[in-house]
Amino acid sequence: MQVIVRARDLDVGNRLRAVARRKADRLERLARDAERIEVNFSGQRNPRITDHARCAARLHLKRETLTARAVAPVPEAALDRVVAKLRHQLARRKDRRLAARPRAG
Repeated sequence: MQVIVRARDLDVGNRLRAVARRKADRLERLARDAERIEVNFSGQRNPRITDHARCAARLHLKRETLTARAVAPVPEAALDRVVAKLRHQLARRKDRRLAARPRAG
């Protein structure tokens, strides 16, 4: 799976890029048909906003695209929230597919 990590108005170091790649690899276990994931980090410059780190991810599957967004005080926490949302979407997708499957018997 191809992992693309981008950042805007926020300093994203090599460590955060590596963490994003590692978490994307874990998502690939749940979605075998995953082709690419785009992880975008951005920051807000308003000092009154406590959750200034944003993370958005778009997981491209063979037939559909899943999207999740989250904000947090630090980029790592925002990434964790986005991965949790994508995991939830993948679990719901799996449940729907299993429910639609015709039963033998």
